[in-house]
Amino acid sequence: MKYIILLATILLSCNSKGPAPLKTDNLDPVGPVTFAKNIQPLIRDRCAPCHIAGGDRGNKYDDYNTFKTLVTGVLGRVIKTKADPLFMPKNGEKLSEAQIGLIRKWMDQGYLE
Repeated sequence: MKYIILLATILLSCNSKGPAPLKTDNLDPVGPVTFAKNIQPLIRDRCAPCHIAGGDRGNKYDDYNTFKTLVTGVLGRVIKTKADPLFMPKNGEKLSEAQIGLIRKWMDQGYLE
């Protein structure tokens, strides 16, 4: 009887819509990686509220020219361990390998706007 209740609980808690989509889509895009389509949404998802327009840090990474200029330094900080005082995002979760790879791909493809 307890197994039937457990199974019923699991089935009722399932969502028929499937897993929630990632906030940041296009982590492995087909075709070129662009700032507007791929990088800016990543920044808005992972670097907010500090480094976007209206945020409390000076560098606004959701601006193409700013991020293009500073991306090497940003990349150097997001690959650090959380224990490192220079790690970004401060008090946040480390970017995934796919997210870091997306930034690198954008750089390798010539910083497309």
